[in-house]
Amino acid sequence: MKTQQRNTQDYKLFALAEKKAAGKTLCLLTSAEIMDTLGLSSIQTARLLTRLVSQGRIGQLQRKLYIAPGRLPPGKLWKPSAYLVLACYMEWLKAKWQITGWDAFARYGFSTQISQKVFLYNDKLSGEFLVAGSKFVFIKIPVKKIGFRKSYIISESNLKLFFSSKARALFDAVIDYNRFGTIPRSFGWITTISKDKNLIKELINCTYQLGNKSTIQRIGFILDKLEINKKLLLKLKQKIKKSSLVCLTPGSRSGPINKTWNIIENIPYNTLMQNKE
Repeated sequence: MKTQQRNTQDYKLFALAEKKAAGKTLCLLTSAEIMDTLGLSSIQTARLLTRLVSQGRIGQLQRKLYIAPGRLPPGKLWKPSAYLVLACYMEWLKAKWQITGWDAFARYGFSTQISQKVFLYNDKLSGEFLVAGSKFVFIKIPVKKIGFRKSYIISESNLKLFFSSKARALFDAVIDYNRFGTIPRSFGWITTISKDKNLIKELINCTYQLGNKSTIQRIGFILDKLEINKKLLLKLKQKIKKSSLVCLTPGSRSGPINKTWNIIENIPYNTLMQNKE
């Protein structure tokens, strides 16, 4: 009797999801609308949703919010991609966001390192969460710092995926090096775009608009060493007037001082350029 009752509840929930999806890959359902539509008590609804999540047939985005397939696939198991989950969730939150970190570094060919977590800047959430079976690290920053990003349409939906642009990803690797462990290797990555004038200009603009003094000093120093047009670097220099001495890489404060950028070159530049991965 219980099995038949469960099957009936399952059928009604997925029928609801299919109707709400209206031909799309997925839809979002709240526990309240499931309870009302299926005529269940709050306890019955909680048990149903807990069971379907544990069986891998729907995913939980947050408390009382679930993601369900527009049509249940063969085998009845459904594991949406992390990107699909993220795009759907961020759209529901009406968030401004962009993926950064190792997913971005790999997308642009800077690294082959694979992360088990998707890192993203956003204006709504902060912390590390398991969302519908995928791990995310939400980095909350002001809306004005969301930008220099590229959008992509996820093939199995009409949802947009936002990534830091190639230049912004390099900037992220320098300013957020504590999180990603990307100094000094990010300096080597910057050398790979030194001949691309448009990317260099975007990196300079991004650094000027979003960078703190130490990030501006480090990126300015590297670009200067790459013999980037000094006129392009002028606005970065103007923004770091009266700046304190900053180590090129975290650690020792021993080394020659570059007075143009107030950088302690605690690791020789030539040594840095050998580390691109």
